[in-house]
Amino acid sequence: MINSDLIVLDYEAKDRLDVISNLALLMDKNGNLIDRQGYIDAVIEREEKFPTCFDFGVAIPHGKTDSVEEACFSFLRLKEPMKWCGEDSEAVRLIFQIAVPESNAGDL
Repeated sequence: MINSDLIVLDYEAKDRLDVISNLALLMDKNGNLIDRQGYIDAVIEREEKFPTCFDFGVAIPHGKTDSVEEACFSFLRLKEPMKWCGEDSEAVRLIFQIAVPESNAGDL
């Protein structure tokens, strides 16, 4: 599910969309996505409904959509922590982004 092509270390992010888009690009280059923008839209829609930041500086954005060819996850470590879930939340530094085909959403 993961390989070294889906890992980014010490990334200097502009914002949350920058991180999501960059990881989606890696997933697309790795052959995991059918429609990169469709996947990005699914992740953003999920984040807008319920942001996925957790304690200990971790965020787990994800998308379940038919834009995904093969399930995978990617990892990005930010050079500097950033606010992921709003100004009142703990800053995150570790991002695990998950992609799952809609047809396998209940199994994976």
